[in-house]
Amino acid sequence: MTQAANNSYQLIVEASHEQEHLTPLIQQLSHIDQLDTYSVRQRLIGSGVAQLAKGTREQLQPMANVLQQYHLKHWIIQPAKTLVEPVTIKSLAIEAERITFHSNDAKIVLERGTPLLAIVADMSGKLSEKQVKRLLVHTTYHGAAPAAMTDQELHQEIFKHSPIIDLYWLSDDNPKGVTPAVRIKPGSFDHRELEDKASLSRNGNLSNLLDCIESYALPLKINRQFGLGFLPDCRLHDTGDNVHSKRNQLALSRYGLLQLQIASQNSILQQQTTHPHQPLTNVVEASALGEITAPLTANIFPPSESDEIDHPETTKTSVPALPAPPEVETVSGIKLHTSGWRLGAGILGIIVVFFTERNDNAMDIFYHYGIQTGIFPALTSGVMLWLATHYWRLKRRIENTPTSKARSAAMGMIEVHGRAKRLYALVSPISQQPCVYYCLKKYRRASRDKQWQLSRITSSGTVPFIIEDDTGKIQIDPQGAKLSPKTTHEGSPGQNNILFSSSIDDDPNEKWKEEVIHEGSILYVLGFARSNNSNNNDLRQKVADKLRDLKTDRDKMMTYDADGNGTIDSAEWDQARSDMERQALQEKLQQTKGRSNQQLTIGAPPQKGLPFVIAETESEAHLTRNYTWYIPPLLIVGVASFIWALIRVGTFFNLF
Repeated sequence: MTQAANNSYQLIVEASHEQEHLTPLIQQLSHIDQLDTYSVRQRLIGSGVAQLAKGTREQLQPMANVLQQYHLKHWIIQPAKTLVEPVTIKSLAIEAERITFHSNDAKIVLERGTPLLAIVADMSGKLSEKQVKRLLVHTTYHGAAPAAMTDQELHQEIFKHSPIIDLYWLSDDNPKGVTPAVRIKPGSFDHRELEDKASLSRNGNLSNLLDCIESYALPLKINRQFGLGFLPDCRLHDTGDNVHSKRNQLALSRYGLLQLQIASQNSILQQQTTHPHQPLTNVVEASALGEITAPLTANIFPPSESDEIDHPETTKTSVPALPAPPEVETVSGIKLHTSGWRLGAGILGIIVVFFTERNDNAMDIFYHYGIQTGIFPALTSGVMLWLATHYWRLKRRIENTPTSKARSAAMGMIEVHGRAKRLYALVSPISQQPCVYYCLKKYRRASRDKQWQLSRITSSGTVPFIIEDDTGKIQIDPQGAKLSPKTTHEGSPGQNNILFSSSIDDDPNEKWKEEVIHEGSILYVLGFARSNNSNNNDLRQKVADKLRDLKTDRDKMMTYDADGNGTIDSAEWDQARSDMERQALQEKLQQTKGRSNQQLTIGAPPQKGLPFVIAETESEAHLTRNYTWYIPPLLIVGVASFIWALIRVGTFFNLF
């Protein structure tokens, strides 16, 4: 093993859901130049323990000092040199004073009163998925992390899926200094050993066995956070039908070893607290864990409440929650089939059905008057050529319109390119992801052998959002735009897809299709920029607020008393008003320097012939490339139909 590997340590921290309290800590840690703000936030907020950083003790020490100032539990741990996996049991025997675990070639005894560490883990990954989704949705709506799941909630969620229990002995009198460890899987023991607690469920029997073990162990420390924290070496790789793969079990063993190291360091801390006159050692060279554990560093300990430590100001700077989105548009019933092109298609379909029902020779009539006279080819030619012209003009419009920056955008037809940001707490209804746009289509069928029919469309196409580039932000009003999302989720609730919200009914004759533009997506917008009239009102309101504040502050008001007579005359009041107007204008200019453009909103052009496009694409070239592919086949079909129409007309009227 190299010297660099020997000097590698991990800074492990206990994650927290108190996002407001962690905000100043996150800012301070990000200034140490080891992690960026986003990475620090992702690792500190949540459940369980997480690896904050990795490196030498000298590199980790400054971060540990900051964590100590904020009273956040943390440990500096050197990764173990060896790893011994727990023994998988095949049977067990429960007696009055002990529980005996049997494997293929070993027997491990749990005497009553033995301290144990139990790792209760879900190997399917469903627990971590639920926790991430819960954290994401709560943060999306409220701007803060949710409360941590209780032990009871974690227990119930774990035993719904693929539970495993690993037991580690914590006593110091083990033979040869080796810590025994066993792994218990559902169905790996005779449930009749549980006597009256036995049930027909394998997971239920495993849960009841844990209750039984708890009555023998003294104490039993249960850890249920496997998979919840950022631990690169302790994460699940395989799920589905391969939840008990060797890689997953190895990850669980590494997690158990890490928890043993943390328990050992906590035990040393407790001993130092019990005997305060004993000096604190920087490195624990040996421990009761023997061959399984590695040397631990014990220099950094969470201070007690009585410790007097000068720490930076921890004023809570709450993240302002985004406002609730306005009511989205839902179209269903008759309105669904009488809007846009569907109205024309519906009328044409009714005419065709009516004509066909009334005439037995409808196909002959259609062939004679529609194709032989050239009417149908002419109509096809007109539609194809119109579409080709439309895409060509749109392509030229996109290519000839220069890309504007948000700060320098002017009124009129413009195009902008940047990342999408939300103005409202908009969340996609199925995937539960923060987004700036979604379109949810519901399909139903009468029975399994029937065709799917569109029954409802719910769209957030009226909810404004923001485009942000390297110069600032500009507001987008998507109403009336041609939106082109990249992400599509499709399926039915009966498929047990994790994307589906629990509010969706489980109906086999119902399916959903969701198109989403996620927050942070790269968007191209071509539209019409118009002035936002509310800005002048905002400036006047700021001046009025400043004058009102000035009136309530007598000391500040008297600074305008030029003649010192104790009253403010009209000339002095005009001077005060002029100063307040200048201050308000300076603040507004400062906002502009702060890279924002709130004077304009990009929306639908006033003329119907002008395009309004919002496309999720990396560049303008990607968008125009699609239009380039559309034009040639449309032209070919259009010209061919036109020639066909000319031939049919000439033949029908004997012109040739």
